Amino acid sequence: MDHFLPVSINPGGKCEYTNLLYACATCNEAKRDILGLPDPCEVAFHECLRITATGRVQALNQHGEKLKQVLLLDSESNVRYRSRLMRTLDALKKADAALYREYMSFPEDLPDLRVKRVPENRKPDGATSCYFALRERGILPATY
Repeated sequence: MDHFLPVSINPGGKCEYTNLLYACATCNEAKRDILGLPDPCEVAFHECLRITATGRVQALNQHGEKLKQVLLLDSESNVRYRSRLMRTLDALKKADAALYREYMSFPEDLPDLRVKRVPENRKPDGATSCYFALRERGILPATY
């Protein structure tokens, strides 16, 4: 978990639901107390960044450039790791398609966000497009 606005700057946001984000430890550490990153509740990151076939990150706009720079997304170690993972998954897909699908499919026990009650939800309509609901409607892809 990470705080969108760092607790050092916004102590009142420590337990505020709308200030909490899922983040890997690497991104959490890279972000530190830096302000000015796009809010993932307002900006779709897939419209900001693209991963190339070599594992490099390509910024698609200024939000993407900011994310790429601040989170060190294109550091040599991140590119090396990402490239290795992409090559491994590609080899698995070619060698054993069933095992690839097992690794890359959505979990069977997806939560139904439509029944969750949270203290505050700025986008309640988003629950109707959660992966559980997409699977229920038969439009969830087989893999990520």
